[in-house]
Amino acid sequence: MALLDITAASRAGLDAAGGVAASAGGDRFKNTGKELLVVTNASGGPVNVTCETTVEVDGQAVADNVVACADGKSTIIGPFPLPDYSDEVGVSYADATSLTVQVIQVVPGV
Repeated sequence: MALLDITAASRAGLDAAGGVAASAGGDRFKNTGKELLVVTNASGGPVNVTCETTVEVDGQAVADNVVACADGKSTIIGPFPLPDYSDEVGVSYADATSLTVQVIQVVPGV
């Protein structure tokens, strides 16, 4: 799993096409609860993206968050509130081919 860099959002603008290729084995990113995952899909079909949760209810794990990302679209997933997600979120892809990913941190007042 590759550790994704985090890009700070800015009122001056942000290159939304600034993602990197998704890793076939999955990716991870540091999480403060203010991050958004942007997945751009150019694969020719929808792709499920899974973000790991850390929550348990009565000793039972809560299902991970699975989001269908449509072909030819960019999907924004998040934020990932603590403690529902850990301080490092694992992300996996049903098919990483032709996916780019970017993590954007939104900090109010910046």
